[in-house]
Amino acid sequence: MMGNMRKIIILIGVSLLILFSCYIVFDDSSLTREEKEYLKHKKEIVFVSQINYPPFEFLSDRLESSGMMVELARLMSTEFGFESRFINTTFARAQQMILNGEADVLTSFFFSEERNKKFNFTKVVFEIPASIFVKQDNDDIKKLSDLHGKRVAIQKGDYAIDFIKSKGIRIDLIETDDFIMATNKLIKGEVEAVIGDDQIIFYYLSRNNLVSELKVVGEPLYIGENCMATRKSEKILVSILNKGINLAKKKGYLDSINRKWIGERVTFAKYMKKFFGLMLIPLSILLLIVFVFWIWNLNLRKRVEERTKQLSEKNKELALNNSKLNAILSASPDGIGVMNMNMELVFISDKLAKMYKIEPEKKFEYLNKNITDFVDESYRDKMMKNISDIFEGKKYWNLSEYLVRDAYGEQFWVEVSSSLLYDDAQKPYGILFVERDCTERKRIEQQLLDYNEKLKENNRALNELKTKEEEANIAKSNFLAIISHELRTPLNGVLGLLELIHKDPERFNEFFPVILSSGEQLRVLINDISDLTKVEQGKLELVEKRFSISNFINEIVSYAKIKIQDSNLELVVDIEQFEGYLEGDAVRLRQVVYNLINNAIKYTDNGFVKVVIRKLFENDKIMRIYFEVTDTGIGISPNDIDNIFKPFKRLDGSYTKKRYGSGIGLYISKAILNMMNSNINVESEVGKGSKFYFKLDLKRSIPDSEIKEEISDEIFNLKALVVDDNKINLFVAENMLAKLGVAVDFAENGMVAIEKVSNNHYDFIMMDLQMPEMDGLEATRRILDMGKDVKIFAMTANVYKDDIQKALNAGMVDFCPKPFTLSFLKSLLSRHFK
Repeated sequence: MMGNMRKIIILIGVSLLILFSCYIVFDDSSLTREEKEYLKHKKEIVFVSQINYPPFEFLSDRLESSGMMVELARLMSTEFGFESRFINTTFARAQQMILNGEADVLTSFFFSEERNKKFNFTKVVFEIPASIFVKQDNDDIKKLSDLHGKRVAIQKGDYAIDFIKSKGIRIDLIETDDFIMATNKLIKGEVEAVIGDDQIIFYYLSRNNLVSELKVVGEPLYIGENCMATRKSEKILVSILNKGINLAKKKGYLDSINRKWIGERVTFAKYMKKFFGLMLIPLSILLLIVFVFWIWNLNLRKRVEERTKQLSEKNKELALNNSKLNAILSASPDGIGVMNMNMELVFISDKLAKMYKIEPEKKFEYLNKNITDFVDESYRDKMMKNISDIFEGKKYWNLSEYLVRDAYGEQFWVEVSSSLLYDDAQKPYGILFVERDCTERKRIEQQLLDYNEKLKENNRALNELKTKEEEANIAKSNFLAIISHELRTPLNGVLGLLELIHKDPERFNEFFPVILSSGEQLRVLINDISDLTKVEQGKLELVEKRFSISNFINEIVSYAKIKIQDSNLELVVDIEQFEGYLEGDAVRLRQVVYNLINNAIKYTDNGFVKVVIRKLFENDKIMRIYFEVTDTGIGISPNDIDNIFKPFKRLDGSYTKKRYGSGIGLYISKAILNMMNSNINVESEVGKGSKFYFKLDLKRSIPDSEIKEEISDEIFNLKALVVDDNKINLFVAENMLAKLGVAVDFAENGMVAIEKVSNNHYDFIMMDLQMPEMDGLEATRRILDMGKDVKIFAMTANVYKDDIQKALNAGMVDFCPKPFTLSFLKSLLSRHFK
């Protein structure tokens, strides 16, 4: 019987040996000598990943490579003992780095026949379905063919682009750097659909509480085979990676990674397939073991008892050593601990327990806990790598910093130095580590980094401010040069022609129109400069009055006809019939339209200038009017369109330099229209012309029948005192007032004016505000204090709101801005002396 038993035992042993040998033969995770030599020679494997492709690969908040594929790569590095380095970049750049030899392994890459021509692919790591995502309220897109003509966002370089083309679907493709950007565009409504990988998009939506925003329509378009990839020449490296993938599957690493990042849906069929696949060999072995268990059970029990006794003695010895070690190390100011080869704590000093806020009576509850349980998740891989290097002899000592959590979950920073511990037989049995709280130092370092960054930002801001200031100074210098030229040109015409008239009076009628035109040019330029100052200081105001829209339009047409007379251009007028009265600042509106007409004529040599005024909408409250000025001139390039509305800016070019102008007309016009709740629009093409247009809402005024126009042509039998320290101004005022039948007396300052008012009667006084001896405001107050019944008009070039208010506060009743015209004086006197 013992012989039969011996045969049975031998048979079972041979069977086990055969099974074990088969397992060894078919073990596809062991490296060959050639592969080991490759890794030894290579020294470092560079993995390149995408910046934002969670949960498979992405750059964490701490700027470290993270994700499922990255964890797999790190596990390979640990298992096979090679150095690894990770780089994060865009998907397209990552592919180029592999082909250029800047990196070795692309951590996440879908297999396709086209890509297989350029890259070497590993076995499939994860299968990833790709689907169509739309917003929850979108019922237009239900299947792939519904995407035709739609705006669809897809990650740049993704296989989905080739897939859509292969199906003949024409979409308005919006390429993004990653799936997250594509998803955000869909949520914001910038696109109508996204084609992307289910896990990535659902991971992002889940992490950001956005799952209710989107939905999947139709069946998955295809199942992506997510692999790792290398250059075509790296066959040995691909073999190593495949063995790493096999090892990860065999040891359950892939399942752990999958559950950690996205969970796992387990069906009965999948469970049974996995169960039988994994348990086939163990079940066979188990049946053999059960068959012979009763034979060697007694022997095993004896061996267990002997081993238990040895372990008990070893534990007593270890407890004694721990007691000695505790006595020695408790005196250290730093926290000290010891872990075994399984990274389980076997010793915690009192200082270390205090550092982690562990109560003394509970300190032993933390023994046998894994050291990584105390480390923040973002630093666990780093700690495991450092500990693995020490255990494997790659490092004899390590100094690192980790973010950890105390017994209450509060985070703090520690500086840890670690070294290997050996027993009497010089075999390693654990790691001694010393920890120091460096939270305050890290805080100070971060403050210094923040301060340096803020300093850099301030320097950048100062440099930008300096650049803008220099640009502004250059622009203002150019503007002053232009203004100087524009002032001197008409002024030279006025003075030169006056000198010729002085020498030859008979040519007065010949030269007078030119003198008048030059003077008008000067007046327009001075008004532009004044308006520019008001705009810059925020003091430009609108004066809304009732005006006839038909008269306003007639003035526009008449002005355009007069301005175009001396050119070779055709004037095209497209104007509807307008009736009634409106409320608004007709003066400023006229200024805008005149400016557009002037510019059109100025920059057009041949062709036409077209003025369009149409009624877009009207009711009993408002009238919406469309204004347009089109020309066939030089046109404006797209880069210059924004510049023409900036102050001190003129278009460059020999053509524009030949034309007069300050370069501020459009800037002022835009400011006026903005105050009227409108805006100038421009359409232009270089060499073909430009179109300037705007829409304006104006309030309706009362019907014509309720207004009586009062236009006086009478001669005023009045007596006036003109007070001004400038003799030319006095001369101009005297002659204009005389044309209106007004007798004029003069005073050169406020003191003289008071004296003359004391001894004479005047119907009105035109008072300059700024004069020597006594200014106009003080003189006005004293004259009114005398009880004189006289109207006083302010006469000044300063027409700001503050100046007007000061004059009114002093007692003046109206304003006469310099320079004034005869028609203005007539209107002024008509208002006050009907």
